This record gives sequence, C-alpha cells and structure tokens, in this order.
Amino acid sequence: YRCGEPLADGLSWLAAAQEPDGSWNPAKYGGAEAYRPALTALSALALARVPDGRYAPQLQRACAALAALQTADGAFGGSGREQLYNHALAAFALATLYPGQPSLKPVLEQAVAFSRARQTVEGGWDYEPRSEGNTALTAWQVRALACASRQGFAEAQLPLRKGLRWLRGSAREDGSVAYHRTSSARSDSLAALAAYALIADGKAFPGLPELGRRVAGSLHTLPAAGEGADCYRDYAKALAFESAGSGAQAEAVRRQMAARLKAGFRDQWESVGGRLYTTAFTQLAAR
Repeated sequence: YRCGEPLADGLSWLAAAQEPDGSWNPAKYGGAEAYRPALTALSALALARVPDGRYAPQLQRACAALAALQTADGAFGGSGREQLYNHALAAFALATLYPGQPSLKPVLEQAVAFSRARQTVEGGWDYEPRSEGNTALTAWQVRALACASRQGFAEAQLPLRKGLRWLRGSAREDGSVAYHRTSSARSDSLAALAAYALIADGKAFPGLPELGRRVAGSLHTLPAAGEGADCYRDYAKALAFESAGSGAQAEAVRRQMAARLKAGFRDQWESVGGRLYTTAFTQLAAR
C-alpha cells in the first residue's frame, strides 16, 4: 500500500488483513509482534472513520480482541517499553469505539485504573520507571483519558487534568516541546502531539487551547530536506494544524506524506508496525 492509491483501497486492505481472532499482527507485514495491541487499535481506528458502518463486524471483533489482550492489571500487553505504548493506543481506540460497544465498560474501567496507577507524581507517563514522563506517551494517554471522560468515565478526569498540566509544563517559550522536561531533545512529532492534545482535549481549561495553537505555530509545515517518510510525524502534524485552524498547512502535510510514500521512501517506524503502521496512519491523517 502507498498513499497514492485511493483511500478506500487502503481501508479494504486493512479489513482483509484482520486476523481470525479480530486482531492485526504487525509481524506479518514487517513489524514486531510485541506491538500487536497498538496496531490492532490503530487499524480499528482507521476503519472506524468510515461513517456508513460497513466495517462494523470488523470493529466488533477488534474490540473483542483488545479486551482479550487485556491483562489482570488492566494493561493491554507487553512488559517492557512497549507496554504503555500499547496501553495508550488500545485505551484510546476502545474509548472511541465505546458508544457502539457498551459491553466494553469494565474493560475501560480497568484501563483507566491502570493509567492512573502508572501516572507519575508529576503527571506524565514514560516507558521506563523513575522518570517524570515523556511528551509522546503523555499526549497519547491524555487523548485516551479525555475520550473516556467524554464517554462518562468520571475516574478519568483527575489523571486527565494532571496529564494536561504536565503537557503545559513541557512547552517552551519558543513554542517547541521537549521529549523530557529536562532534556533538549525536541521534534515536530512531539510538538504536534502536544499541540493537538492541548487544543482538542484542553478545551475546558483556560489557556490550554491558546498554548496548543502557539505550539502548532512552531511546527514546520514540511520536513527538512533529507528527512525521510514518517507517517507518525505527518499524522500528528496534520491533526495539529487542522485543530489550530490551519487547514492549508494540514493539507500540505498530507500531500507531502502521500508523495514521499508513493516515491517509495521507507518509513522510519516500519520496524514497529510495518505495512499496517503506514496504512493505518495514512488513513487516520486523511481528511
């Protein structure tokens, strides 16, 4: 699959790639088995964007697969760095799909409880213990908790507020965002993820949407010369620009994303999810 193909072809391919148990296996398409929960979540989210319900059976099976992957502590698979990544994306997908799947209530309650248990004192989340948090994982957790809160899960509200406060503190004066608050590492992916979370999920908190728009304003519309394809980065930037009211910039990102993938650039994150990863994020970045 490449972005130059019609979007419907990508969705059809995703639907056909679903496993009999309802999950998606990235190891079959150049990725890593450890990220099966995350790729199942991303694939389901992509199919859920189709409003006519044609993929309802696939979504029902995907929800059942994610519920089956949930462990006793409420997480969605993995014991190392992949655990909280899997958890954030799976929780976000299940919260998004919850209105059509009310049987997911106990699964989401456990997922929110796990997120609360793994939140740092400072309010963030990180892959490793003894860390205050990192921007990428915190932004995804905030999105999951905000979605759960909108669906009526009141227990998500406190960790959501703490997570948004952490993201607010990660923004710099120039609008950039560091990976860790104490580090100098920064990227457009981080800033875009933070910007979107602050704008879309911080609406109830004075000043956060404005901060998010300032962070979005620090983003480069197109990647620097020499940067390769990165569906994760481009997906986040398209969301950030769109939410900040910069539709033209969002569309420029989508066009560049399509051009790079059509030209055969290897995505830098393909080792995580392979073809599933690039296909799902391409679908999610589309209008």
